[in-house]
Amino acid sequence: MSHDTEPKGMVEAELIAEREQLLEVIAEQQKMLEERKVALERFLDRHDKAAEVAMNLKDVLSTLRIEVMAMESELEQYLDTIPPASRELICGSLKESASNAKLGRELVMKLGEIIK
Repeated sequence: MSHDTEPKGMVEAELIAEREQLLEVIAEQQKMLEERKVALERFLDRHDKAAEVAMNLKDVLSTLRIEVMAMESELEQYLDTIPPASRELICGSLKESASNAKLGRELVMKLGEIIK
């Protein structure tokens, strides 16, 4: 009878050892899963913040563009009273500001597409 119990005991020991190894693997996998979950949550949080900043920047640039256009319109009334050199400088600055506002808005739109 002892001959039959030795192999049974060895099999049980092997099964217990294999079970322990599997439990260690499961624990490692759970740890990795938790770490990835935390990393994903951080990424999603940064993504949401970036999207919010992009939308706010888009609004600011749109407002800036409207203000520049309003300034250009208002300035046209006084162009005749401004010296030519100053007029050219002011008009050039306004056009450059409008162009930069438009470019900034386009870049924010591209950023919004990337974030989606």
